[in-house]
Amino acid sequence: MAIRGNPQRIFCEGIKWGDLDTATLEQIVGYFKIRVYHSIFDPVKKLLLPEYKTTGLMVLAVMSSLIDFLSQYYYSGSSAKHKDKYKKFLRENIPEFRQPVTLKKFPHAKDLADFFYEGFRSQVLHNFMLTEHSTIGWKTELILVHVWDEQRGMQEVIVNPRLLTERLEEIFNGYLAALRDEKNHQLRTSFVNKLNLDTGVKIKI
Repeated sequence: MAIRGNPQRIFCEGIKWGDLDTATLEQIVGYFKIRVYHSIFDPVKKLLLPEYKTTGLMVLAVMSSLIDFLSQYYYSGSSAKHKDKYKKFLRENIPEFRQPVTLKKFPHAKDLADFFYEGFRSQVLHNFMLTEHSTIGWKTELILVHVWDEQRGMQEVIVNPRLLTERLEEIFNGYLAALRDEKNHQLRTSFVNKLNLDTGVKIKI
């Protein structure tokens, strides 16, 4: 058995880690969907109810982790640094993150993908707070550069947790559909490689 660790662990509802050892790629993609929905999207949607508008940081923390997670599956095998995979995922899948940005305290941030990694992802996951250049908005577009003091040219980047979650769910479902298409050999190879690294399971494509 190739599974690392206890094969009796639960991978997703009704499936143990040991079951992956004899599963096909098609089956594992289905299990993968159940796992991500039950552990990420379903709980987060409960936090997005109108009466829980104070949960923005928690939602961003989970979505930031999901982007980490998916970028590793998308680009497994690439020699790029982890943070570069993260930013590449944003630029390729969410065009809004390609928008150029100039912020004095973040001189290395050339676009919103750069800034999201530094000003949102890292701040929320490591400090559970945002910088003075970042904030949460529930009535704005997905991501917005807002000038809050025109005289001094003071800007902040606003992210809408609800719209980010909805977009990532669309991207995730599109990813699952692409994995089921034999034409997407590189995407399927990356998925299989990452799954092997994480679990020890080897799947034939």
